[in-house]
Amino acid sequence: MSRLFRTTTIIFTILIVLVLAVPVRADLPGQETPLSPTGVAFELNLDSQGTLWVSDANAGEIRAYNSTSGVYTAYQVLGVPSDAKGDGAGAA
Repeated sequence: MSRLFRTTTIIFTILIVLVLAVPVRADLPGQETPLSPTGVAFELNLDSQGTLWVSDANAGEIRAYNSTSGVYTAYQVLGVPSDAKGDGAGAA
């Protein structure tokens, strides 16, 4: 096969795939949880139990958001938290 034929075939195949591709949408629920008035969400980490850990750098807090119950808990910490993660046992 000639190089031109292969290139044309590849381009044509890509065009067909793009034409036939349909957008995929995920039905993901979303909601906001308030930070403190001076809060800045620095980093988010999701653990294996479904808890979302949020480092609130300016407020000196780590927040644990339970995605099953919708409840969040704020933990006051010293310094500037920057990498909130659970310990695997569900505690901060």
